[in-house]
Amino acid sequence: VQLAKRFIEFEKEWRRKFPLAKTVAKEHSFEGFIQSNGTLSLTEGVASFRGRFDRIDQDQQGHYAVVDYKSSPNDLRQHGSW
Repeated sequence: VQLAKRFIEFEKEWRRKFPLAKTVAKEHSFEGFIQSNGTLSLTEGVASFRGRFDRIDQDQQGHYAVVDYKSSPNDLRQHGSW
């Protein structure tokens, strides 16, 4: 119940702050490679990675926001500090 309440509160606040943002993808998968010099590549590298974003929103100016929910309060991070 607490998880659902946190989700609803986040969504209400997000939609209030960014009313023009539209969801353009849900459960979006990504993958790539890390090259030996630390850069990222889509085709080759020394280590691979992959994951999934919960949601991607876009505003009218073409800016994107990646939303990745966390289920534990200990895992929450302030996106403003990124």
